[in-house]
Amino acid sequence: MLTENYEAAHAEFDAALRSAVARDAPEGMARSHQRLGVCAERMGALDIAEEHTHAAFELNPEPERVVGQAQRLRRLAVLARLRGRPADGLSYARRALVLLGRTDETTDRPETYLTTADCLRDLGRLKEARRFYTSGHHDARNTRTAERARAALAELDTNSNLKAEGE
Repeated sequence: MLTENYEAAHAEFDAALRSAVARDAPEGMARSHQRLGVCAERMGALDIAEEHTHAAFELNPEPERVVGQAQRLRRLAVLARLRGRPADGLSYARRALVLLGRTDETTDRPETYLTTADCLRDLGRLKEARRFYTSGHHDARNTRTAERARAALAELDTNSNLKAEGE
């Protein structure tokens, strides 16, 4: 049932993309690609999701769109990590953090910290991951983000305790 909703949304966003292309409207194309990427991800098509998200990033390169660029880089980081490429994900996440550091906008920082931490954890760099999970928890603006950070920190603690017991 949920997949059908995403398929319907995908069809709607695809039509919006065609319309934006016909009007030669880069912002509309970027927005449509971003939405198509989210739909594809939810439908399990991570490769297609990554292609659309990358297209959205490339279509909107203006420096004044720093927050949008950072959001797209974070999405690329998530997708790369989900596709088994945490090093690529880390590169995207760090680029997003650099962009977010150039703005007063702080809404996207906590999730970007958590994405960075997820990539570091997957790479086995647990001390660095802990630092980013802690930053994400500290800056969390909603309960979901704070809970995700707490759960990740608890998992790191559990794993390090198990590792210490095994030594």
